[in-house]
Amino acid sequence: MRRRITFLIGAHKTATTHLQRSLQGCADRLLAHGVAAVGPMPLGADLIPFAELAGKRTDPALLQMVAEAFLSNYCGDAPHAVLMNENIMGQLRPKPLFRGNLLYAPAPDRLERLCSLFPDHDIDIGLAIRSQADFLVSAWAEDMKGGDFYPFRQYIRGVDLSQLSWAKLVTDLQRSSGGRRLTVWRYEDYPEIAPTLLTHLLGEAAARDVTLRDGYVNSGLSAEAVAHLRRGGDARQDAFKAAQTLYPKSSDRPAFDPWDDATRAGLAENYARDVEAIRGLSTVTFLG
Repeated sequence: MRRRITFLIGAHKTATTHLQRSLQGCADRLLAHGVAAVGPMPLGADLIPFAELAGKRTDPALLQMVAEAFLSNYCGDAPHAVLMNENIMGQLRPKPLFRGNLLYAPAPDRLERLCSLFPDHDIDIGLAIRSQADFLVSAWAEDMKGGDFYPFRQYIRGVDLSQLSWAKLVTDLQRSSGGRRLTVWRYEDYPEIAPTLLTHLLGEAAARDVTLRDGYVNSGLSAEAVAHLRRGGDARQDAFKAAQTLYPKSSDRPAFDPWDDATRAGLAENYARDVEAIRGLSTVTFLG
């Protein structure tokens, strides 16, 4: 059967986990509307690895059979599959994330391979973006979590910050996906536009049956929490969560901010230019 497939591909640290868990928490209700919401774990285990084989020596017909089996197993006969995993675009390690001073340098190739598994379906793509200044700090904390503490400056060492462009990424994703329609929204707008986003992605009736979770799932680090982790030299899961618990972000405990005023202003200008450029792309729907 021909389906609509919506890939929600990230970006990381843009409330993706909140959106994923909200949809998964209403999976049974969504199925009644013909929408199958499939979260990151099945994609990471059973689909993305096969997509990485596309374009190599593996028979494309064999990979497409695997993709169809994935849909059958996880989506049943639902005519609309919403497949969610921000690792479709890559990971947050510095070398792949910033290679060639590009945000998510591997993402266009990875998306092209993934789309090639579903030649007989109608694909659209959803992507959230976030101000570079805040995205980089949050990405660093997420990458560090689970290992040893290392300074933020080490994360962005050698990166030309002025070249990190969401507009360039969106243009490259659009091209690599074969001109398929992209829906883009800003993380900063997500709390306000979430109902509109759900209606756009799922249809009005299905969107009404989604209950959004309270609050965000993965909060960032306060400046005091970062200082605590630096003293201990340990950012493993338990230590990371302990630092967040001891020194939660609040009006009295501001978020960790490594930027001077000039750098933050420059990054804000770049983000504003990116947003305007993306709004001007004819095959992109920009919400917010």
